[in-house]
Amino acid sequence: MWKPTVLLTGALLGLASPALAQEAEDEGALVSRQVAGALALDPTTETWQAAVPVTVVLDGQGVTTPMLMAPSVTQVTVRSVHNGSEIAFLLSWQDASEDRFQTTGRFSDAVAIQVPYRPSEDVPVTMGDKGERVLILHWAAFRQENRLFAIPELDSGRRPPGDLAQVV
Repeated sequence: MWKPTVLLTGALLGLASPALAQEAEDEGALVSRQVAGALALDPTTETWQAAVPVTVVLDGQGVTTPMLMAPSVTQVTVRSVHNGSEIAFLLSWQDASEDRFQTTGRFSDAVAIQVPYRPSEDVPVTMGDKGERVLILHWAAFRQENRLFAIPELDSGRRPPGDLAQVV
């Protein structure tokens, strides 16, 4: 059983009031806890163990090929911390197969987080919309393979500043 753990980091877009954060947490939403200093990149640290996990149940997708309506992974555990200027998400899931390569009609293992610039229930889950901008933090196994093995024709090496996505 393959159990990937992925750490995604990006710029923090805004902060909610403590009362709003508590209300969201009470309703089962993911709340990013503030920590002092640099964000921990090691998922075994106390920082990550203290972060409250939220289990996200996954649906199939019928938007693009291969249109799998019954996902092979049915849930992802997500934790989050921030330091006031950066935010990090730790995601893990159980997967029956390790899919490190992408082929026609078959995706590699991958995960993404959508963070709306202005949170609301009206933001589409399909990567935002006109007037509803979102930040997408994304990890894909095939991209990591390209970086690990330095296959130049497959990896341009271009990454936005502060972008970090890795299996840890």
